[in-house]
Formats: sequence, structure tokens, C-alpha cells
Amino acid sequence: MSAIRVAVVLGLLASAACARSGGAPGAAEEDREVAIHAAVIRHMASEKGQSSGFRVIYLLDRVMENADDPDDPGTGEPFPDRDALAEAVADVAPLEFVSSRTEVIGPMEDGGRVENQGILLTLGPITGEDDLALVPSSSYLANLAGTWQTWVVERIGDGWRVTGTEGPVAIS
Repeated sequence: MSAIRVAVVLGLLASAACARSGGAPGAAEEDREVAIHAAVIRHMASEKGQSSGFRVIYLLDRVMENADDPDDPGTGEPFPDRDALAEAVADVAPLEFVSSRTEVIGPMEDGGRVENQGILLTLGPITGEDDLALVPSSSYLANLAGTWQTWVVERIGDGWRVTGTEGPVAIS
């Protein structure tokens, strides 16, 4: 095969790969992040495919460095593709992004419940490679109904599923 034909074939293969990954560098990684975070949200907000019972899932609008630490949630970067994440969990409950916990938590004297029969989730950065990921996270329902843990998420078939936890788990 001539050098020109090889260059054309390689160019077509590269174009096809970009189209499959969304066309932009890093799109495949964003797709992976959305799928992994969606698996964690789904796991935390519903029980094995059953209805969550939550009218809304509130998600802190950024990936928090210490999401699994109840005393220091730290700082974080905005989620890269909010629309895709909301769409990925739409069958569980509507997903709304909030910039602060205080936006959706009621008065402590009334139990500090999350408004609108919702749940508040905080997700941390994804670590790990290939078919295994770790995601620190927390959930909050009311003053005495919170959890903090790091989820183990594995690629199973063509999707991602939470398969356990790693490290300490805290419950209030």
C-alpha cells in the first residue's frame, strides 16, 4: 500500500475514533467520568433498581476533594458535563446541582431535613484506571441521616456498577 493510502486510512481511523468519543480530546474520559459518577448516584439514591422515593437528588455542583470526610469536604472543580450526568440518572429522580448545602437543608431545629423530600449528595474525584475506580462520596437526608464512604466502582459488561467500599465508612 502506498504511503498516501496509509496516511488516508490512518486519517479516517482517527476521524472515526474522534466521532465515537464526541470529537474532542478528553471526551472519552468525560464519558467515563459521567458513567462512573452516575453509577454512584444511582447506587446512593436507589436500592437495586427500585424507585428511590426521592423527589429530587441534589448534587453539590463540583467534584469535592474530600467528599468522604464529614469534617472537611474541601474544595473542588465543577462537574464537566452536568447535562449528561442529569440525563444518566433521570430515571431515578431529577438531578439538581447546588452550590452550597445550605441551599437545600432545612432548619436544624426541625431536624435539618433536605427540602422537597430529596437527598443531598457530594462526590469526589475518580481515582483508578481501566475497569476499576474509587469514588469518595457523602449523602445527607437529615441531621441524623448522613453517610461518608469511598465506593468501589467496576466496569461490568458495558456499564459501571458499585461493588463495595474501601476504607472507613461513617454514618450519622
